[in-house]
Amino acid sequence: MCRLTPSLYVKIFGPTGSNMEHNPELQQSYQLIQERFLSKLQGNIKMLEDFGKALEQGNISEAENLRIYMHKLAGSAGTFGYPILSEHAVVVEEHLDNILAGNAALEKHSPPLKR
Repeated sequence: MCRLTPSLYVKIFGPTGSNMEHNPELQQSYQLIQERFLSKLQGNIKMLEDFGKALEQGNISEAENLRIYMHKLAGSAGTFGYPILSEHAVVVEEHLDNILAGNAALEKHSPPLKR
């Protein structure tokens, strides 16, 4: 595994944090990773439906698994240019945090998503 040292970071991203517009190879790599993210997201729709069904049946143990997924989705979506998806994932994650902490009840309908 490659360790991202400060000098390697500057070499890849430049001193201001983004060298992508000057590096076609980096742009192409980013685009491939973004496409993989979208493909994986499409594949996870069934998993999300399964989480929803389990929660509707009162299986609270799935709330932690869904919370972890939402946390990862929030970060990945933000990284790959989908800020609204990221914000919605954060809202769901926070609601699940409240459920798991006993500060909110598991409801059949989710809270409204903020924009």
